[in-house]
Amino acid sequence: MPNNPPLTNMTEIFTEIEQHVKTLAETTVSNFKNEAIADAQNLVATIKSDIIRWTNLLSTGQIKITEFEFLVGSEKSLVSMLSLQQAGLAQLRIQNFLGGVLNIIIDVALKKVIGNTI
Repeated sequence: MPNNPPLTNMTEIFTEIEQHVKTLAETTVSNFKNEAIADAQNLVATIKSDIIRWTNLLSTGQIKITEFEFLVGSEKSLVSMLSLQQAGLAQLRIQNFLGGVLNIIIDVALKKVIGNTI
């Protein structure tokens, strides 16, 4: 378990999340790329304080990797992708994209905190 000081600068994590989300949108829902990116940005903005808190807890060893993954993953039931819904994308594809965004958040944070690679 890592025993690093708390992360004080999360800018790098959020920048990398944004880059990976753009790639995900381009490769999975290309016809709805702009709506997908907007929804993902809204999601990240909505849970940003939680991401920061959970990442800091992970980096200081106060929670385990599995707990971090559960916390981020639990947001799936609380978030809706309104732009994609309004654009008419099928619900299954929306849920797959949402799951992909949450996985990106988890992967980037783990890479930055414990050195896992995406």
